[in-house]
Amino acid sequence: KNIIPYIGSVKLEDLRPAHIEKMMNANAHYSNTRKKKIRFLIKAILDSAVENGYCRKNAAAGIKLEKAPEQEVEIFPKEDIAAILAHCREHPFGPAIQIMLLTGMRRGELCALRWFDVNQADRVITVRHALKRVMGHEEIGPTKGKRSRVIPISDELLAVLRAIPRDSEFVISYQGHAPTLSWFRSQYDSFFRGLEIRRRTSHKLRHTFASYLANGTANIRTVQEILGHAEVTTTQKYTHVDLGGMKKAMKKLRFS
Repeated sequence: KNIIPYIGSVKLEDLRPAHIEKMMNANAHYSNTRKKKIRFLIKAILDSAVENGYCRKNAAAGIKLEKAPEQEVEIFPKEDIAAILAHCREHPFGPAIQIMLLTGMRRGELCALRWFDVNQADRVITVRHALKRVMGHEEIGPTKGKRSRVIPISDELLAVLRAIPRDSEFVISYQGHAPTLSWFRSQYDSFFRGLEIRRRTSHKLRHTFASYLANGTANIRTVQEILGHAEVTTTQKYTHVDLGGMKKAMKKLRFS
């Protein structure tokens, strides 16, 4: 629906950058992530067409995306967090919500988390894998950054983990197996139907964890490692301007 309606009728040898630009403009209302995927897909398709002799040039080779304006990270406010944590005590999906809020793990990482990844003695979780969709089906593979990372276990998180029955190799399981992403979403929706707060996506739990951690006592490098960001610039979006701190710093400015 993102490509064929706009260039599907154009022969490969007649395809020009103007056609690709028109297609991308038609998809301009989508998120920057979605637009990057569309561009990647059409470039890959045309690369293959060039290699197989169907056309001489890749009409999408020089297509660039306009840099999207930076948006403020959306998080759960404090009053919502209090309501969420209270609801966790009575809802069966509560442990999953708590783990995400207390670790900043991605949805797919939590779905792939096994008990051997959880070292309660040393109080660390090793995030090694993630559940993701690949070519129409779900499979467990490497994390988004394709590397493992370690997350410390706080006292609060330790209590949550100890209360979860070990009736599966997976920390959060569905009928003894790894949960599917659709099951996770249905349980997440069910959890928020019982609350009088605005439902935000599960990824906002990660944003919330990161934002509170980055604006607490943790340094930015530590937050980067816990979240598994490849670039520190990604982590920096969670830090907010401390105007009071800036004023204090300016008062200390001396040139002599």
